[in-house]
Amino acid sequence: MKWLLFILFFLPVCAKAQIITTIAGNGTLGSTGDGGPATAASISPWDCAVDRQGNVYIAEGSRIRKIDLSGIITTIAGTGVPGFSGDGGPATAAQLNTWNIVLDDTGNIFISHLDSLSVRIRKINAATKVITTIAGIGGCLPYYYHSWVEGAKADTSCIYLSDFCLDKYGNIYYIGRSFYGSKVVKIDTSGILTTFVSDTALLGGDSHAITIDTAGNVYVDYYYSITGGPIFGGGYVHSSILRVNNGMLYNFAGSGRKGYSGDGGPATKAKVDVSYSSFAMDRGRNFYFSTYTWDGATVRMVDPASIICTVAGNGKAGSSGDGGPAIAASFDGIAGIAVDTAGNLYIAEKTRIRKVTQPVCGYLAMADVSEVTQPTISIHPNPAQNMLTISSPVVIIEIAIADLVGKVLFASEYNKDEVQIDVSALPPGIYLLRVNGTEVRKFVKE
Repeated sequence: MKWLLFILFFLPVCAKAQIITTIAGNGTLGSTGDGGPATAASISPWDCAVDRQGNVYIAEGSRIRKIDLSGIITTIAGTGVPGFSGDGGPATAAQLNTWNIVLDDTGNIFISHLDSLSVRIRKINAATKVITTIAGIGGCLPYYYHSWVEGAKADTSCIYLSDFCLDKYGNIYYIGRSFYGSKVVKIDTSGILTTFVSDTALLGGDSHAITIDTAGNVYVDYYYSITGGPIFGGGYVHSSILRVNNGMLYNFAGSGRKGYSGDGGPATKAKVDVSYSSFAMDRGRNFYFSTYTWDGATVRMVDPASIICTVAGNGKAGSSGDGGPAIAASFDGIAGIAVDTAGNLYIAEKTRIRKVTQPVCGYLAMADVSEVTQPTISIHPNPAQNMLTISSPVVIIEIAIADLVGKVLFASEYNKDEVQIDVSALPPGIYLLRVNGTEVRKFVKE
């Protein structure tokens, strides 16, 4: 019977290969081609973003450019001359020096702006097209001297950041850098700065990427060169992705050791490399991150059942593969990634923006046999007809239910040690229940 379970747990789910195409960039660095097809333009992406209508935006340092739904590219902000100027006026007349770009649900554009050795966050109003600074004063000392008073106003403080994101209410979360490591700072809608995750909680690690899901969970990378250091011990490089849920830190992806492995299995058991990652989250709670191998770059996904897989990139250097499967394509580095409301993935590489249509994991392995045969959680009744109760000695963060070929039928988040789920709508049969992305149990629906 065990061999049969093993086959069932690792049986592939057939999925149509997702095709990759270039939607902007002719393969040469520059900033030309306004008013014409984006595929004929020269571009120099630092990051990309997508609005609710499907328009794509490119941060190009001294410009912000837009690719509309007809594929035409135009400059919507920046004069093309690096610098800082233009607050209170039209964005097209402002000088910029930007690399991160984020949009809110109403189309307002937020950019991080490098100013000397510090950073500002600037906003372009969707209705008026006027640019203003909402955080940072610029001209500050190097980042390792940066300090701000808890509860201070963001627009009168010195800040330094490596990435930022917005929640659905308009609060900004950014990774602040200091001599002591990284921290996560929140700027609320009134412009007040507070610590969201301290550098002490991040154990002096280095973080570069951040995103947030629709439930308000924040995700940050954690990178630490350990020589007998504070966690796991050792003399190696720790590389993982953390999730912040109700003020608590949880491991979301990565076994701790930097590397590349684990596709088709639990994300927490995989090796990941987040040394130069970008993050994105779609509305279906699929999490995407770019990762580098020795030779090239890829994009990996963690689905709502905490299964990890590669959805784009073969890990080889170059820029090839258009018109074919995304996982067979090569990338000339990855500067940023984004997803639209339909779940399409956009990848900014050195001279192009490329699109992968609705990527999915090709298989959904649910567990190792050892995880099934050595349970720590309790489920009852089993068999079940209506309500299924799951109890755990540790806090239950997420639960997923799948059929025997790995198709996820249900996934939700919690913060309790006992959960009840209504399974009355499931057809009679055998199902797999996964808790916290690691332990899997079978149950029978009568």
